[in-house]
Amino acid sequence: MRDAVVSLRQKIAAAGRDPQWVRDAAIILVLAAVMIVGFAQVRIPGGGDDWQAFSDAARRMVGLDPGPMYNPALLAGHYYIFNPPWIVIVLLPILLLPHQWGWAVACTGMLFLGILLLRRWKPSPGPIRVVALLLSPPMLYTLLHGQVDVFVLAGMLLPVEWWWLAALAKPQDAIGIIFGVPIPKWLRAGLITGAVIVLTLVFIPGWVQGLSSQPSGFMATVNYNPWQGIWPYQVPVGIGLLALGIARKDDRFLLSASPFLSPYITTSSLIAPWLAVVAALDDWQVALIFLSWWGVIIYRMLGGV
Repeated sequence: MRDAVVSLRQKIAAAGRDPQWVRDAAIILVLAAVMIVGFAQVRIPGGGDDWQAFSDAARRMVGLDPGPMYNPALLAGHYYIFNPPWIVIVLLPILLLPHQWGWAVACTGMLFLGILLLRRWKPSPGPIRVVALLLSPPMLYTLLHGQVDVFVLAGMLLPVEWWWLAALAKPQDAIGIIFGVPIPKWLRAGLITGAVIVLTLVFIPGWVQGLSSQPSGFMATVNYNPWQGIWPYQVPVGIGLLALGIARKDDRFLLSASPFLSPYITTSSLIAPWLAVVAALDDWQVALIFLSWWGVIIYRMLGGV
C-alpha cells in the first residue's frame, strides 16, 4: 500500500510538470461540468429511481430523514437497496445532493469511470470500443435508473487488497474478482474487509438484519431478473469463466464470471462481462456484437417473438 502511495505521488509530481497534462485535465473538467449540467436538465419519467433509493437510504443513515437505513416501510414500490452500507458511505457526498443534481453527477462519473476501466485493459481503446461501451444496453440501463454498478467495478482501480470489499458491495457484478487477489495479499485483504465490516456494524448496528429483511419478491419476475427460470443453469458458464481467469491470471474472465454465478441480476449487471468483451476483442468483433445486441432489443420492442 505504501509503495502504491509513493508511486502515485511520483506520477502526480511528474504530471504537474507536463503542460499537456494540465491542458488535458482542464478539458476533462470542462467536459464533466457540461455533462453534469446536461444530465441535470434531463427529465425522464422514472429516471434515477434506483439512485433515489440510495439517496433515501443515505439520508436515513446520517439522520436527515427518520427511520433506520434499511427500512422499506418508509418507501413505495421497490425503492430499497440490497447493498452493504460501505457503498453508500463512499458515495455519500453525491447521494446527499438534490436528486437531479446527484443523479447528474453520478451519470457523468460512471461514464468517465467506464472509460478508465476500459483503459485498464486497453490503454488506447479507440472510438469504436468507447462508443460500444458507453452506448451499450447495460450502461444506458445503469444511467437511466441511477444504479451503482460502474462505481462497484471501479473498485478494481484500487489496490487489490480492496477488491473483496468491492466484490461484496454487489456480488452479482464483481464476486469473481475475489480470486484476483494474490494469495500473499489475502491476509491484508481480509483485515481491511473485516475492519470495514466491524466499523459499519458499530456505527450502523443491525444493518445485516435490516439488509436481509428487505422485500425480494420482485426478484422472482422476469421483468426484474433475467435469470428467472434459468437459474442455476447458467452457473457452469460462470464456473468455466472463473476457472479460465484463475488459470490465465486474467481478471477480465474473473469479472465476466460474476453475473453467471448469481441467482439475481439486472441488465446493469451485464456491464461487467461487456467491459471484458470490449477490452478483449478486435474492433470489428466488438462492433458486430454491439449492433446485434441492439438489433435483438429493437426486434423484441417491435413485437418479435
